[in-house]
Amino acid sequence: MAISGIFYVPNLRSFLFGAGCAFFSAVSIPILAIILTKPFGLPVLTLPFCIVTIGFFALLRRLPPALAPVALHAVTSPEEHRQLYLAAKETISNFHRQLEAAISGQSRNLLFEKAPDSIKGDLRYVFDAIDTDRKGELSDRELTKYLVGADRITSNDELIYLLNSVDSDHRGKIDFEKFGELILRHRRLMMEYNEFMTFFVPTDAEENDRISIEEMNLAMTNVGELPLTREEINLLQQRTSSRSFTWHQFVELLLLT
Repeated sequence: MAISGIFYVPNLRSFLFGAGCAFFSAVSIPILAIILTKPFGLPVLTLPFCIVTIGFFALLRRLPPALAPVALHAVTSPEEHRQLYLAAKETISNFHRQLEAAISGQSRNLLFEKAPDSIKGDLRYVFDAIDTDRKGELSDRELTKYLVGADRITSNDELIYLLNSVDSDHRGKIDFEKFGELILRHRRLMMEYNEFMTFFVPTDAEENDRISIEEMNLAMTNVGELPLTREEINLLQQRTSSRSFTWHQFVELLLLT
């Protein structure tokens, strides 16, 4: 239970490690009974569980990425850990596909394409209200005025990054689909930011709030994704105008790319 759902995210790999813990705990009971009962008259109690579980914790820290750990301050229940893991896995998978599409020159609006018609209708209403010149496209000025007026941004850097995240052709114009994708990505960022930061906290092994390429790939492999290629890493560095970035910037990349 400790390995396969409480301190690590429950998935197939953590279940197998948990089953291994249970097996070795059962095997160690008669061994510890021989050592403790006859010479000292002491019961075994939970000693097998403690020794084996602590041993597996130490082993998992030395192995290549195998399980996704849960931050100690965020330990709740296996069900909630599983839900957070699945949400992270879906977002990182979408993030990877968006990177691949950007590198190949394709434009993909995954969130907008999956949105129900009712949401698209609401977005269309907002889009038409912002598109004052009725050209079917929003200029940077029109979009900036809306985002600032609606308190959807907190800094000029965030505004620039939001615009760059959807204006892939750098025309300074955003059509309805790109606008819808931008708003849905920003909404996801606001709703899920704290949860994602909690999910990735244990990956920051150096505890310096900076993400290295190794830590970035660890975050990817923890949810079953392939590591980023050099081309994908270069694209991320171009978008952030930096050769390294903080975990805050990485989570923004995940949720806005």
